[in-house]
Amino acid sequence: MVNCPACGSWLTEGTSRCPQCGAMFHSARPWGIPPVYPAAESPPRQSSQWWIAVLLGLLAMCLAVGVLILARGPTKRQTNDQEAMSMLRNALLAEKVFYVDTGIYTSSPSDLATLENSFMCQPAVTISKTNCEAEEGWVCVWVVDVGTYSAQAVNLGTHASSGRNYYLGDTAIGAYAGTHYACSRESIDITLAPISVRDAIQDDAAWGRCS
Repeated sequence: MVNCPACGSWLTEGTSRCPQCGAMFHSARPWGIPPVYPAAESPPRQSSQWWIAVLLGLLAMCLAVGVLILARGPTKRQTNDQEAMSMLRNALLAEKVFYVDTGIYTSSPSDLATLENSFMCQPAVTISKTNCEAEEGWVCVWVVDVGTYSAQAVNLGTHASSGRNYYLGDTAIGAYAGTHYACSRESIDITLAPISVRDAIQDDAAWGRCS
C-alpha cells in the first residue's frame, strides 16, 4: 500500500487517481522509490570502414585525373608549332640537295618545287603572317652571300598559326658555318638576312624555348 501525496489516504499500488481527494498522478508507488525511466538508446556508431571507402574513392579519382592530364595529346598551339618546324626542315633539306648539285643555295620557287612540293617558296626578307604563313604552306626564303662567295647562306622562315615566327638557316662556309635556329614567342617579325651571322643559335634549343 502507498499513500496519496495530496491527502495521505491509502492507495492501492498502481492507482492513478485518489478516491478521497481526486488527485491525479501517473501511478502510485511506495515513498522513496524514484521513478524508473527506460534507458535512452545511444545513436548507432558509424563504422570506420565507411570513411576508408570514401578516402580510397577520392584517391582513385585524383589518380585518374592525373593520368588523363599526363596522357593527353599535344595542344593545338603545340601542333601548329610542330607543323611549322617540320615545314622548315623539309625546306632546308631541299636547299641542301640543291646546294650539293649546284654549289649555291636558291630562292627560286621553281627550283625548290622540283625537289620538295610540301611547301610553297616565297622570296622575302621578313618572316611574317603576310609573307609566309605556315598554315597555308608558305616558307620565306632569303639567300645571301658570304664574303665574296655568292649564295653561300640560306635563311628560311615561316609564321605558325599559333602566332610564333620560326627561323631556320644554313651557312655553308665561313666563321658562322652551320645550321642556325631562331624564333619569336609573339607575332614579332624576324628579319631573315642577318640572322645567320648574328642572332641565331647553332642548335634547336632556340625552338624549344619558344614552345
